[in-house]
Amino acid sequence: MKRYRDDAQALSGLVREDAVHRDVYVDGEVFELEMERLWSRTWVYVGHESQVPQVGDYATADVAGRPVMLVRGEDGALRVMPLPSGYEGIRPAECESARGLSHPAGVATYRGFLFARLSGEGPSFDDWSGPMREVLDNLADRSPRGMLRVAGPPIRSLVRANWKMYLENINDTVHPPSTHASAADAAGEVWKGRPADAPKPMSMQQLLPFGAGYDFFERMGGRVLPNGHSILGTRASIHTQYAGMDGYEAALRDAHGETRTAEILAFTPQNAVFYPSVSVKASPQAIRVIRPVAVDRTIVEAWAFQPVDAPVELSRRATMYNRLVFSPMSVLAHDDLHVFETIQSALRADGNLWISLHRGHRPGEAGEPVADIGGTDERLMRNQFRAWRAAMMPAAG
Repeated sequence: MKRYRDDAQALSGLVREDAVHRDVYVDGEVFELEMERLWSRTWVYVGHESQVPQVGDYATADVAGRPVMLVRGEDGALRVMPLPSGYEGIRPAECESARGLSHPAGVATYRGFLFARLSGEGPSFDDWSGPMREVLDNLADRSPRGMLRVAGPPIRSLVRANWKMYLENINDTVHPPSTHASAADAAGEVWKGRPADAPKPMSMQQLLPFGAGYDFFERMGGRVLPNGHSILGTRASIHTQYAGMDGYEAALRDAHGETRTAEILAFTPQNAVFYPSVSVKASPQAIRVIRPVAVDRTIVEAWAFQPVDAPVELSRRATMYNRLVFSPMSVLAHDDLHVFETIQSALRADGNLWISLHRGHRPGEAGEPVADIGGTDERLMRNQFRAWRAAMMPAAG
C-alpha cells in the first residue's frame, strides 16, 4: 500500500507548524518520494568548474540518486553528455541504451558553481536561488581575480542517518556547547595560561570558539529565505575573529575597491544553506555537499577552495578546518556522527511519533518568507520543512 504516494493530505500532514512526524526520517516510501519530487524538481549542486579544468576532463556526482558525469567539452563548456555532434537526426533519446546520457532538464553555472535540475518541472535557477547568489559572490570575490579552484579532493563521509538530520544540524547552534564540549575543553587546556593577546595558531583559532556559550550563538543571528534557504551567522560566527594575512586585504582593495572589500571581509556566516544540497562557508572557503543514498544513509562531501591570486594560507585554513571538524576521525565529527546514528535508531522505537521544532515558534511566521531571527531559533529548521512540504506535493495535472 502506497499510503503517502496516494494520499497527499497524509503526506502534507507529516509537517506541522512546530513539529514533524518521525516518518520523514525513517519511512522508505517517503524517501523515494523525496528523490522523485523534491530532489528531482529542485536545483542540486553538482560540482565546481575547477574540478574539470582541461578539455576532456570529467567528474562524477550523484544527483537525486542518479549518477551524472560533468564533462569539459572541446568548446570549453561544461555539459553532462560528451561529443553530442554526430547524433543529429538519429533519435538517440528513443534508444534505451542512450537514455543514460540524457541531459538534465536544466543546468546552471554561477561563479563557477554548477547546479542541475533533473525534472522539467520546477523553478528557474534565478527564482530558486534568489539572494543566496550573493553568498557565492562573496566566496568567489575572496579572490582578487574573482575565481576559485578546489583545494584537492573532498573529505567524504558515510553518515548512517537520514539526510535531513545532517542538514538540520548545520543550523542547530544549541548543540555545539554541549555536543562538542570535550573538544572545546581540550583546546582550552592546550591554550590555558597564554596571554590574551598571544597569536593563536590556526587550529586554536578554529577550535576554541566552539566553547562559546549559548548566548554567543543566540547573538550570532540568522536569516530565513524562501525555498528552504537560510544564512546562519548574519551578525557574527565562530569564524569572525580569524587573523588577517599580510597583503591580502590590500590586494582585495586593489581588485574590488574599498567598499566591496569591506563587504567581503565582514561577511563570515557560520553556514549558508542552499536547500537541500549544499552548505557554504565564506571564511574558511569550504562547502559541504549532501548526497542522500537511502532513508538512513547519506554521503557528505567537505570541499575546500583556494581563491586565485590570494595567499595559500587561505586554502590551508579551509583544509585544516575540514580535517578538524568534518573528518570522521576528527575531534568534533565523531560527536555528531554518534548523535545522528543514535537519533536514527531511536526514531524507530515505540513512543512519541513527533519531533519538536518549537524553539522560537510564533503563530503566523509561515506568512513571512524572509525574516531575521536569533541564532538559536528553530525557525531555521521549520523553514526547511515548509519548503519540503511544498516540494513533496504531487505535480499539478
